[in-house]
Amino acid sequence: MVSLPEIPPGVRAAGRRADHRRDAHRNVRRAGRRRAGHHGPCRGDGPDAARLRRGLVLHPVRGGARRTAGCRRGHGVRHFTVVTAPLPPALVLTAGLGTRLAPLTRVRAKPAVPVSGTPLILRLLRWLAAQGVPAAVLNLHHLPHTITRCVGPGAESGLAVRYSWEPAILGTAGGPRRALALLGPRFFVINGDSLAAVDLAAMLQAHEARGAQVTLAVTANPAPEHYGGVVVDGRGRVSGFCPPGRHTGLHFLGVQLVESAVFAGLPEGEPAASIGGVYNVLAAGSAGAVDTFAGGTTFHDIGTPADYLAASLALACADGLAAPAPGARCTVDASATLERTAVWDDVAIGADCRLTDCIVTDGARIPAGRPFPRHSAGAAGGPVPTGAQRAGDLWLSPLPAAQPAPAAP
Repeated sequence: MVSLPEIPPGVRAAGRRADHRRDAHRNVRRAGRRRAGHHGPCRGDGPDAARLRRGLVLHPVRGGARRTAGCRRGHGVRHFTVVTAPLPPALVLTAGLGTRLAPLTRVRAKPAVPVSGTPLILRLLRWLAAQGVPAAVLNLHHLPHTITRCVGPGAESGLAVRYSWEPAILGTAGGPRRALALLGPRFFVINGDSLAAVDLAAMLQAHEARGAQVTLAVTANPAPEHYGGVVVDGRGRVSGFCPPGRHTGLHFLGVQLVESAVFAGLPEGEPAASIGGVYNVLAAGSAGAVDTFAGGTTFHDIGTPADYLAASLALACADGLAAPAPGARCTVDASATLERTAVWDDVAIGADCRLTDCIVTDGARIPAGRPFPRHSAGAAGGPVPTGAQRAGDLWLSPLPAAQPAPAAP
């Protein structure tokens, strides 16, 4: 978990302005009841809190109404803003190769990796459903079956899901361009490789009130040497972007709200970037076209294997677990010891094994009596991943330290 410092006052104020609308505390209608034996989401209802597993679901949803203020339980969003209009759909960016997470992404696409027993993409979709997002589109390219087999049409996540196939990766602007026909005139864009707590209803109100074409959820940058920055003026409007290094830019949380017209003029099927491309041109041409919204104070980056393990441990703690939940169909000998270790599906761990700070991927068989400190491991059914070594029926890859995050002042 990345501990984040305070938001600069100008951006914080921008995120608050829309909260004063006179209809901000109006209730929404309650979700309809289910018929006996019916297990799918009710058409037209809000998300069913009973079916939403714990994860990045920050508060229970009761009767479809969101909290208005003062809630301090859990991590992430401090309150939900009540709105009567439905939220726009979301595009979740899940097509990437996940090169930073290699060799784990040789086994699954990054959004499909289990974070404390629950695939990352399901945590994201349940979080969207809990806030009232009715539907999501996922773009696909790398190992798409690992995503579709756990998401399907969305029944397990509480919202309708459709897919946008990319024969070649189209990037952070080309991907949205290709999916426009599935999304409508306005939609959220959510990074599929991180978890952040952002109040989407309040973000929508701020976006409308300030007349932006793009609104980026941001916070103070916790590690400028590791993350690029969003450069803003005194009113929180984006004036540019800067690469990692010594800078004072804000940190983009991977959550944004966009008007479809931003992408409509791009050639379909051609790669294009949003940050570092379309958004730079948009911000330079019109002040306020790209705006910011003060996001949450919790951010989990599923970047490198070490970052992934740190996030899995943090989410296990948030779920009330002493350790990350193991995957399906796993067998762990009673004499084995697992410390700060993530175990995926179909794993067998033999007697007297000691795994410390490890990631064991699908189908791996850890032989009896083996100590493994700080490694990722997988079944060696093909070429050994770059940087890994073969050990019998396994490949092993050393696990470097996670990116340190400075504490909030």
